[in-house]
Amino acid sequence: MCDPVNQQEEKVRQLAAISVFTMFGIVSLDRAAEGRELVLNYKDPHGATLLLAVVPNAGGLPKWLRGATTAKGAGNKVSEFALSPDGASGKAEKLSRYVLELPSQATEKMDRVAPVKIGPANGPQVEVQPTNNSLRSVPECGTDAVGHDPCKVSSLTNEVLATALQQSRDGANGFAHLLASKNLVMDDRAAKRVIVTLNDQDVVEHTDFVGLVRGRDESLPAPDAVSAFVVRMNADGGLSIVERRAEAVDPNAIKFGYESNP
Repeated sequence: MCDPVNQQEEKVRQLAAISVFTMFGIVSLDRAAEGRELVLNYKDPHGATLLLAVVPNAGGLPKWLRGATTAKGAGNKVSEFALSPDGASGKAEKLSRYVLELPSQATEKMDRVAPVKIGPANGPQVEVQPTNNSLRSVPECGTDAVGHDPCKVSSLTNEVLATALQQSRDGANGFAHLLASKNLVMDDRAAKRVIVTLNDQDVVEHTDFVGLVRGRDESLPAPDAVSAFVVRMNADGGLSIVERRAEAVDPNAIKFGYESNP
């Protein structure tokens, strides 16, 4: 016969466990309901490098790359970008090599398509080579990947790349036109970040490219300071310029717990 005291203790433990799981469930639901920003440089640095090269040069990409079937609305025909096994060129120039799976364009002529170099002449460049080989089984790149083994850019990066390629298919250099219309120039000195904004359904709303451009006559506190002007790409691939300024913090408004009034 069961001890009533033990039965009561077991019920208390079960209720406590349910309360804990309920609390965690409420916390996770609250977090999921909020949109958030992700700095792609930290989540997928190799993908961020590829995007920073592709977006400013989208209008000048070769047709096989501009017309690539990528993750955005591609159904089962999803192409993958991956860091090449020989990701480091071994030369003085900074060059990262990638391969792009093109299953929808698998032809015997593909092996004669030359790799394309993308990026500023006086800055880091990337090289993309098409392949007919499947990259599905290749693992995603981690933050510590250095190019010795092939690895895919993250699914988030692939989605943003799909958007960038989507806006490049007409071959027009919308990026150059945007800079000229806003009196901006490319910035080869500032540190660059790719910030992806997701809504509460984890769908990409827009992507900001920080440090990519600066005002032609903009006054900055240091040569490598980051401009407030940011290139924004919306979910349809359209480009615009926005301003992201750091919020000013008033040190006098900061109070510690022991300073609070009783």
